[in-house]
Amino acid sequence: MKEILLATFLVSSFFLLQAVEVFPDGSNVVDDADEEDPRCLQWAEVNECTNNPAWMLANCIKACQRFGAMVPAAPVGWQDDADATTTLTAQAGVELAPVLEKKLGTLLEGTFTHQCRDQVYNAMMDHTKALLEEKSFPFESTHFRSQCPSKDKNAKLLASKRYGPPKPASEIRICYLLLIHDQPDQAKRLIEALQEPRHSFVVHVDGKAGPALREDLAQYAGREGFYADGAASGSLSNIHVLGDDLRVNITWGGFNMVRATLNGLEYAYRTPGLRNFDWLINLSGATYPLKPNAMIVEKLASLPTNATTFMEVNPTPTEPAPNTWHYFVECDNRLRRIWQLARPNGISMYTGSQWFIASKPFVEWIIEDKKFVPQYAEYGKHTVVADENFFATLIKNSPFCELHTNTNLVHVQFDQWEHDKLGHRNQINAEKCLFPNKNHCGRSPTINTVEYLPALQLGDKLFARKFDREVDSRVIVAIEHMRSTGSYAQGLEFKGVRMVHRRDGKDLCIDLAGRDGAAARLVECNSTDTQQELDVGPCSPEGNLTLTPSSLESGPHLPAEVHRGTWSQPYCQFNFGHNKCLDLEGESVKMGTSIIGWPCGPAKWNQVRS
Repeated sequence: MKEILLATFLVSSFFLLQAVEVFPDGSNVVDDADEEDPRCLQWAEVNECTNNPAWMLANCIKACQRFGAMVPAAPVGWQDDADATTTLTAQAGVELAPVLEKKLGTLLEGTFTHQCRDQVYNAMMDHTKALLEEKSFPFESTHFRSQCPSKDKNAKLLASKRYGPPKPASEIRICYLLLIHDQPDQAKRLIEALQEPRHSFVVHVDGKAGPALREDLAQYAGREGFYADGAASGSLSNIHVLGDDLRVNITWGGFNMVRATLNGLEYAYRTPGLRNFDWLINLSGATYPLKPNAMIVEKLASLPTNATTFMEVNPTPTEPAPNTWHYFVECDNRLRRIWQLARPNGISMYTGSQWFIASKPFVEWIIEDKKFVPQYAEYGKHTVVADENFFATLIKNSPFCELHTNTNLVHVQFDQWEHDKLGHRNQINAEKCLFPNKNHCGRSPTINTVEYLPALQLGDKLFARKFDREVDSRVIVAIEHMRSTGSYAQGLEFKGVRMVHRRDGKDLCIDLAGRDGAAARLVECNSTDTQQELDVGPCSPEGNLTLTPSSLESGPHLPAEVHRGTWSQPYCQFNFGHNKCLDLEGESVKMGTSIIGWPCGPAKWNQVRS
């Protein structure tokens, strides 16, 4: 029934709009068969009935008759305007019904609640009415006001009493906000790895996981958590598992990921015994620490108290094209694309990581702000991949915009885009392809395995995601060994090395001359050409590496000796100077992938090789 009503509404509104015509003087007016425009007599007097008969006879017929214009007889079967509107509305309803049925069918696919169906239908009606009535679309006329002050004001903010000197590491209190959706044993292992008596944990369990996983973690919290001295019976430990009233069903790319984080932030901020944290670290349950707890605390203790928030944000504002930025409704565990979404007026949007290390004042602002945050949350809940947009846009439009360190200290390597898996249709996750253009899909992080260990060892990050014990349980064991023995330290380095390949009796060396991104070349070795020399290292600490003494004389060249350690063998960066390293073209490896020169990064997997 709703589909028929919508079809009738669309068509009737369409024909009302088509009744807008242009008068001889260029003005617009809506046709009215009962009343002629007062100017009709003027136009008829100057022969407009003859010069412009189609329009005049339709809109000023009485005036034309008065001045003797010939009025054609009505065609056989001619209807008056009202009857014609009724007839054509019915006809258009028949033609549009299949289109509407297909659109609504796609939007309602997989729904299982009346609430979701009503949300989708009402959103579609709101946009359709706005189109036909020529009114503003949702958020089109909404104005947002950034709270980012000038740099001068931020300098004063830093110097104010609100930001004190660094705290001793022994006094730093961290609240870990963990978002869990499966694998409770892995979540427990994460908590145990980070557990300290002065720290606390707030755990959100995905609503889709059901009650059993949440109850399992709640029992674990009561059994394994630390309690304050003198705590009364029934008190909560330092591990708090959010109740069902604060749990939400998390959908890939949906705003509920943000909502779960906001619920956890507010709980941590308002709960006595938790709100005295110095830093709040937001992590996925599929994350694991790379450095010992003491190093995590020392990193934070080296900073002025509350002076910064660590969040990875693309410094260039996001300005999506209208045909790529859409209004979504998230319900019944899916995102449903309704229409195009207007970009927010008055502010710039940014993209970045949803995982961050937040200062206490930044958390306080998110919870207590009554202007920008709730207004942008209302907008953000209709965006796609909201988790990568919401907090990045918040920090760049907050009073703390200049107190932001552009890293979240989490190592992550993303997998292929879903549309790049076209050769493997069975691997494509349709929930990550939400746009009309099927070559515009999302992606997820790569699962870290033991093979990635060298990149994890060489980096300066405190944490890494993502891990899955069902894919590779050894890598967590290797990281625990690394954390407990100090083998996260960097290994060997070699200066002035040449990579030599013998072909047809000639020694060929790698040369990286050229712009960034240019392919590496094999050229004839030249002992005086320093462009052919490179520095090898730092290398990952597992195993050992011995290089052949350099020689460009003819004769046999011995390969480097590589000795494997417990988990891996040494992997190194190859730096040709001027911050240019050997790299792989693109983000995936396949036959024919070129080796290129590219600015050295912090131990990117595609810049470390054995």
